[in-house]
Amino acid sequence: KMSQLGSARFLAKSFLFKKTVHVSSRAFVVTDNWSAGFFHWMLDVIPKIASLHNRDPKFVFLVSEDTYRVAYVKESMKLMGIENFYILKKDHIYHFEQLEIVSPVGYTGNFHPKMIEVSRGFFSEILNTKPESFVYVSRKKASRRRIVNEDFVINSLVNKSFEVVYLEDHSLAEQIIIISGARMVISAHGAALSHLMFMHPLSRILEIRSASDAIRNCYFSLASVLSVGYHYFLAQEVDEDLIVDLGAFEACINN
Repeated sequence: KMSQLGSARFLAKSFLFKKTVHVSSRAFVVTDNWSAGFFHWMLDVIPKIASLHNRDPKFVFLVSEDTYRVAYVKESMKLMGIENFYILKKDHIYHFEQLEIVSPVGYTGNFHPKMIEVSRGFFSEILNTKPESFVYVSRKKASRRRIVNEDFVINSLVNKSFEVVYLEDHSLAEQIIIISGARMVISAHGAALSHLMFMHPLSRILEIRSASDAIRNCYFSLASVLSVGYHYFLAQEVDEDLIVDLGAFEACINN
């Protein structure tokens, strides 16, 4: 009886007390469980939206309530001018006349050149047209892949006219302006390097990555698509953070 009562409560909570919404428009699911992460939103989801929007701007996209709460998701939709979307709320039940799940434009970490180009186009109005600066993106405020001896790294780079940036202190639009205005960007491996999609051809990126990591080559792939010069520096990984050999790093930068 207790089991039956529990099941009845579950069904009532799941269905009976939720508002039902009927959607007559053709709708597309473009997100998954990873989509709220910055890398996946920018380089997996936005190319899907770009692909569909390129075919018909009237297509309706579905975004989960939790995903839409993320500040850069909301801001990117606004910057792209995407208004035809439904926010799927947890306390609602939805009935769609036609619902389609959009396949990935490419496997995560591998990019479709045309769709990256189209995705960039959504942000063309704020792209910096003159890449002149040298930017170091710090991960000091992140929970992992921080550079343990970053103060020494920063001191070396500041002496070479690099600007130190903490992207989390800026709006998405400001982040795009900063990175698209850079001739060279240096940062440890992380989602912030997704901004590489806004860099100009012949600009350069130096990724500081773990010497034990031979798998995460997504930013090399993205740089190749965009004709951005890709370089890397191998650092020692300790408890998910990185230690940079300063002598070797100086020699790398000087070259």
